[in-house]
Amino acid sequence: IAVLVPSPNGSHLSATAARLSAAPVLSGCLRNARAVAAAACRLAGDGAVAVVAAGERWPSGALRVAVEDLLGAGTSYRGTATRARVCSDSTAANATTFAR
Repeated sequence: IAVLVPSPNGSHLSATAARLSAAPVLSGCLRNARAVAAAACRLAGDGAVAVVAAGERWPSGALRVAVEDLLGAGTSYRGTATRARVCSDSTAANATTFAR
């Protein structure tokens, strides 16, 4: 199955993660956060789920923290938080912020 991810940095991160790990790689956003969280929990079983906010890589090479990516990652993480999961501190903070 091929999936087109219209985010250049998200695409790069997804392809790199898929190449470096045998674990499934899912792509989420605000629109599909519940479905991604449910699929992540199902695929992980008792294992961990890593949630990464991709951000945006500019032509200069600088990385812009994208608020929309943080909110999407936080929302996806919130959907997996009923069991022990792994995420960055910023993603956990955004999950808490989004819940309010």
